[in-house]
This record gives sequence, C-alpha cells and structure tokens, in this order.
Amino acid sequence: MSYFDIGSDIGSSLRNPAHYCGVFSHKSSHGIVPLRGHGNAPAGFAGQDINVAGPIARSARDLELVLHAIAGPDSAEAPAWRMDLPACGHTRLADFRVAVLPTHPLAEADAAVSGAIETLGQDLARTGARVRWNVRPHFDAAHLWHVYVLLLRATTSLYMDDAAFADALARAHGNDRNVGNDRNDSADSMPGDYATLQFAGATLSHRQWLLLQHAREGFARAWHRFFGEYDVLLCPAASTTAFPIDERGEPWQRTITVNGQPLPLTSQLFWAGHSGLCGLPSTVAPIGPASDGLPVGVQIVARRYGDLTSLRFAQLLEDAGHAFRPPPA
Repeated sequence: MSYFDIGSDIGSSLRNPAHYCGVFSHKSSHGIVPLRGHGNAPAGFAGQDINVAGPIARSARDLELVLHAIAGPDSAEAPAWRMDLPACGHTRLADFRVAVLPTHPLAEADAAVSGAIETLGQDLARTGARVRWNVRPHFDAAHLWHVYVLLLRATTSLYMDDAAFADALARAHGNDRNVGNDRNDSADSMPGDYATLQFAGATLSHRQWLLLQHAREGFARAWHRFFGEYDVLLCPAASTTAFPIDERGEPWQRTITVNGQPLPLTSQLFWAGHSGLCGLPSTVAPIGPASDGLPVGVQIVARRYGDLTSLRFAQLLEDAGHAFRPPPA
C-alpha cells in the first residue's frame, strides 16, 4: 500500500514478507546500513550480529534508490570511511552466471515454490544465461544450520529479560556439548533439535561465541569461492507459499505442510541462515503466481558487498515481466 518501507532481517523478516506478498525486498550485506535507532539494536562497538536493515518495495529499482539513501557509515564513523559498493556491469539476464538451487535436502521446498524457481531457471537458460542446476558451496550445510541458530539466538538474547534468560540457562543446563568448540561442532556431534539449539545459543559464553567464528570463517571462504564461479544463486526465500496462521504452542512445536507432509516450522529458517550467517546480500523478486495461485518469490543471493549485482538481476527480472501485481479487488 506504499511505495516502500524499511525493515530489518535476521531470520528472513524482509525476505519472507516479500515472498509471501509478491513484492520486492533487499537484505543488505551485513554492516552497510547502520542499525542505530532500530529497536534496541546496539550501535557502534556493539553492532548487532547477523541483523541488517534494508528496503521492501513494489519495484526493484526503488529498492536500489532506497538502499543508496540509507547505506553508508554511522554518523560517528563518517569521518573515517565511505561506502563504495562494486558496480554490476551486466545489462542483460543473459550476461549472468546463474546457480539454481530450487530445494535442499535439509529444508525441502514445496513444489509450488521449487517449481516456480525451476521454471525461472529454464527461462533464463533460453535467454542465453549460463545456468547450472543444484550446485551448492562446498561446506557442511547441517553444520552451518547449527552455527546459525546458535549465533542467531545468541544475538537475540539481547531482547530477553532477566527471567527469560534465567529460564534459558535452566533449560540449557545439562546440554553442554562444547558448542563453542569448532573442533567438536560437526553435524553428528552437535545437538540437532531447534529448541536445544535455541537455549544453548541464548546462553553462550563469550568464549564459545568467539570459537564459533572459526566455523563461520570457513563458510565465508566457501561462499567466496562459489561466487568466483557464479554471479548469483537463485533459491527459495521460504519453503512454502503463505500458510494459515497457527500460534498454538512454541514456534519450534509448530509444523508447516510441505509436499503433503508436516515439517517443523523452524526448518524455514534454513533459507534465512544459509546466506545470512555470512552477511551476504539477498534480493527477493516475485516470480509468481505459484501453482497454488499464491505469490511466490525467488531469493537472489550474491557475494558479500555484491548488493548491486543481486539488485540488478532483480531489476532485469522485473523488466522481463516478473513484476508486482496488485491482488484482485
């Protein structure tokens, strides 16, 4: 109902609404948009981990206009540095090297979502774009998921009051598996259920948090190598199209229906953390309607600080007809 707005994204809070509603959004590279004044997010030396601010709009070109307006150094840092994002020289969709990942074994996408992304990939191949299917960075995605949830809940523990933090400490007690020691943080040795990870993450020691950065650096290097071969990765923003609200129980106790089967609601966070943990930019563009008649978006991921590349790709998709369509009156 407006030309644009500005939000934040630590677990797809910009990407999912755009995907569900058939509009555009941009999760910026971590650190390029100051978070001062955003809720209780700390500024300066204690800048919030993972969380970023960015625009949501009805046009991909509006996304870029707004990003240029809000990105840059915090006022306290302005005398020392300036932002100069790398330009994107591509002028046609055919110029792009495109990796397409319609689904993932750890977070199955519903056919309504994966089918729309597959159709888009086929269309891109017909335009002459270099398209590769089901390619992924070379890292243990289950390990990344675990590290993401731990660090996500570590940073959101800022918003817990003392009683909630004490409850998390009690729940985490007895589940200490050296979660901050990267040598032990494999997909086989770490606690796998979301609730356990949530309470372990909320109560991480600073040393554990620092040790987890070794794993994050490894994931970031793998992403860097991946984007030496590809300009963008196309993947789901969420596992399903919009679904009925169900607020019974805790979020990790709820399910969504994916291809006719119930899956944990929290499994959708995979698509948030897959790129979000390492601060990569992600632009969501509408490519629907999906086979179920609802809006569907594609998540366009680029290398860190490659914001203008993912935005250019979204703009060219919009030019090709993948644009916002108002819902029926």
